[in-house]
Amino acid sequence: MLVFALTSITDFLGLCTTLWLAGYLLSRGFRSQTTLRAVLVLFFLSLTFAEGYTSLHEPDKSHYAWYLTGFLLAVMVWFNLTYQWLPRPLQRRFRWTAWGIYGVGLATLVITLLPIGPLSGAGPGLYIGSDRPTLFGLGNSLMLLPAAIATLVNFRLGTRFGRGPGFRTMWLAALFGALAMTYGALSFLIGIYTPRLALDWLVIAAMLMLGLAVARHQAFVERRTTLQDLPISGLAIVAIMVFYAFVTQRAGFSAAQTALVASLAVFTHSVYDLAREWLDRLVHRQESRLRHQLRKLARDVSGPDVLAANLQTALHGLVGTLQATGGFVAVKQGQQYSILASVRSLPIGEQLDAAALNADDLQPGGEKLERVAWLAPSLANNEQMGAIGLGARTNQEAYRDEDLDLLMDAAYSVGQLLQAEARQAQGRAQLLSLATEVQAREVGLQANAQDLIAELELQLDRGFVRTVEQGLRNLSDYAALGHSALVEELMIEGATHVEKGKAVRDDLMRAIESLRPGRTPPGSIPPREWHAYIILHDAYVDDVPNRDIMSKLYVSEGTFNRERRKALQAIAQILLEAKHPGTTVNIDALARADSAASN
Repeated sequence: MLVFALTSITDFLGLCTTLWLAGYLLSRGFRSQTTLRAVLVLFFLSLTFAEGYTSLHEPDKSHYAWYLTGFLLAVMVWFNLTYQWLPRPLQRRFRWTAWGIYGVGLATLVITLLPIGPLSGAGPGLYIGSDRPTLFGLGNSLMLLPAAIATLVNFRLGTRFGRGPGFRTMWLAALFGALAMTYGALSFLIGIYTPRLALDWLVIAAMLMLGLAVARHQAFVERRTTLQDLPISGLAIVAIMVFYAFVTQRAGFSAAQTALVASLAVFTHSVYDLAREWLDRLVHRQESRLRHQLRKLARDVSGPDVLAANLQTALHGLVGTLQATGGFVAVKQGQQYSILASVRSLPIGEQLDAAALNADDLQPGGEKLERVAWLAPSLANNEQMGAIGLGARTNQEAYRDEDLDLLMDAAYSVGQLLQAEARQAQGRAQLLSLATEVQAREVGLQANAQDLIAELELQLDRGFVRTVEQGLRNLSDYAALGHSALVEELMIEGATHVEKGKAVRDDLMRAIESLRPGRTPPGSIPPREWHAYIILHDAYVDDVPNRDIMSKLYVSEGTFNRERRKALQAIAQILLEAKHPGTTVNIDALARADSAASN
């Protein structure tokens, strides 16, 4: 009776723990491929605990095949997880071993699911194994024993080459997992019945070590968690499950119903945690702060020393926001590039060949830059002024599309800074000879103008940009435009909503036409200055599909989306300047004044 009670309690706690850990990891790292593998391992193990618990209390409702299926699938996914820690050369070297383990595992899985033999009956109960050696036991051992050894070897080699987690808790998780595989393999290979309680304890120990490694070292998630997060969350969910079990038992529920109620409770709490985590990331994005910092730095170009300091500050923010291992900013000097800012990357002052950094768009680092994962060119007026090189992420995850968009925005800002520095460098020698009063007036005018530009950019509400985009989508629907928020924003007057819609459409069309660089349409390959006008006019006026526009401009989907967003922001800026002239800045006039003062 004691063994029965301990096994029953262990199975129930194992079911609760694996389901909770699966939801915990998914909510804190749902974009990570490593996290998804860990979640699958926990999900399959929860199936074994559920079948084991049911087999103790209601054997006729349990299935031995489902119990072993969950265990075998968890082993294969766990092996695949450890295999991903290996460097690429070692993965190619051991690929036949991996495919052999997968093949034997699938064959054993097919034998398990066949509706014949002792495995087609009720669940394992208190013991696992068989009374004599069988074909299944041989196949099971041929899969589990190599998988146990390969799991430890993968972690060892991955740690040695700097790709694995390299932490004691993760080593313990791998060790307990290997012991559980060996225990299950020997039980069927030798042909004896062994207590299932020992196997359950080994599996729970491995999963707890896995969860502790996640909490302490951010091994499988993208954001850092505190040491108190894991145990407090675990104790809370276990307390809730014990309460549900007590209530269901008092209400006369069966063991299968109790396990189902516990599973649903964990699932609902995990969904809530996942939704809360997702909303929290939306609210606390660091990209907005970095972009604001880049705009603020745009007015502080006062010489090479100040430029280098500003670039170093911006690079620190970019590397920290994207969780990169390092990065650098290179400036073009003749036929070479010079490293002007660096964070855990190439030394400042190092010269690089132009062929290694010349690029038309965002691209991987390539063979010439081994430590660079992505290279973004800094362009200004279709001329490359520099480049930003970014290393791999600290958690070995791939960069998301949003991360690459932020990298391109930073590269664009760096290009503007370098262009402003180049313009100022031409007249800096003459400015030093002018009188102090003229020099102070020029510096003050530049600072005030840039402050005003930065303030105007901050005032451009994102909601207004979305309103403008919605208006462009309804460009041919006067009724929809007449009821649009643009009527109030643009102070449109009219007797009916249709007349108001026509006025809104006229304002939008004038704003689009203001982006037209010239009267003559471009040739077969439109230059960059025509991109904004062509994207908006073809998409919203002529209803041309996006893929046709991308083919016409010879740009990638990522570049098309970035230029479309900038064009929409430009349209919103033009509409605000037209309707609120008191709060606008004539940027062209400021540029002419700056040029006149420099001369």
